[in-house]
Amino acid sequence: MAKGKKFFVAGLFGALAVSVAGVALGGFHFPEDTVGVTVDLSDPNYRYATGNLGYTHNTTDGNEYIGCSTITQLQGPVVAGLEYVFTYVYCYARDSAGNYNYCYFYENNGSSENGGHIKMDWTVQSLNGDSHLFFSKGANDVCREIQVNHSSSFAAKIAP
Repeated sequence: MAKGKKFFVAGLFGALAVSVAGVALGGFHFPEDTVGVTVDLSDPNYRYATGNLGYTHNTTDGNEYIGCSTITQLQGPVVAGLEYVFTYVYCYARDSAGNYNYCYFYENNGSSENGGHIKMDWTVQSLNGDSHLFFSKGANDVCREIQVNHSSSFAAKIAP
């Protein structure tokens, strides 16, 4: 093979390898992105739900949903420059089989029922229609963990 053809063929394979690698990295999707909502109630001390809001919105399955709500209220008058603030978080999910899971969390002026200053409402407020949500609870239904993930690897919500 002539020297010029070798460089052309090597260059062609090099360009092909780079373009394939670029597609593979840019088009990666998490496997759970095609599963919908998962609700696991098998362990009474650690029950969880997880799902992608965009995928769940796009599916034709009418049973599935997942999300969180947060409420913050000023409770009572301002006394000596201090406000009494109540914050409540509620996460919920139902899978295609109808299994339902939820957890809740509340705090009053930074004093939570878990004994610490935890701002789970900040995590929930970052949730959007293209987010991936995971939450877990113990036996008492209080949220132990809330994860909100934003990534191009999750399915985006398609407008109806």
